Amino acid sequence: MKTYIIGVDLGGTNIKAALFDRGFNAIGELSVPTEASLGPAHVLSRIRLSVQQLTADKGIPL
Repeated sequence: MKTYIIGVDLGGTNIKAALFDRGFNAIGELSVPTEASLGPAHVLSRIRLSVQQLTADKGIPL
């Protein structure tokens, strides 16, 4: 089973997520609006969905 690294940058405007292999080569990345005005639970949901989308787009199971 391969190992991957996921990095998340939570900003006031955007959530940026990136997927890397063990050599820290970028495999994929995405950016979505944070929508912070909708509350902390919504922001956490956006982070979760971002990670799920990023891994699904590359065919990597969580």
